[in-house]
Amino acid sequence: MSRFDQNDLDHARQRIHALFDDDGDNDDKEGPDDEAGAFSTTTDPDLEELLIRAGGKLDSVGEEDRGELIDLIEIIRDALAAGDRTAIENARQQLTDLLFYLET
Repeated sequence: MSRFDQNDLDHARQRIHALFDDDGDNDDKEGPDDEAGAFSTTTDPDLEELLIRAGGKLDSVGEEDRGELIDLIEIIRDALAAGDRTAIENARQQLTDLLFYLET
């Protein structure tokens, strides 16, 4: 049985799209560290592009790679919400490496 069924993929896509929600409900995802320059996808277009690329790969990769993509996307989402720069950068590097591997 597949590790991620269609419902899991749909849920992961919804969470990815929530990162880029433009309806105004999620404009202040940075939290209390806004003045300190906390990361957000709105202030880091490279991170936004990376997450979009990763989300676009969900249907075209195998189970193991799909699971890793979802895990890294969620780590970044959670780190953004927490303002954890170290976790963001670590997951960003891992996601960059994984996408490089998948795209070559």
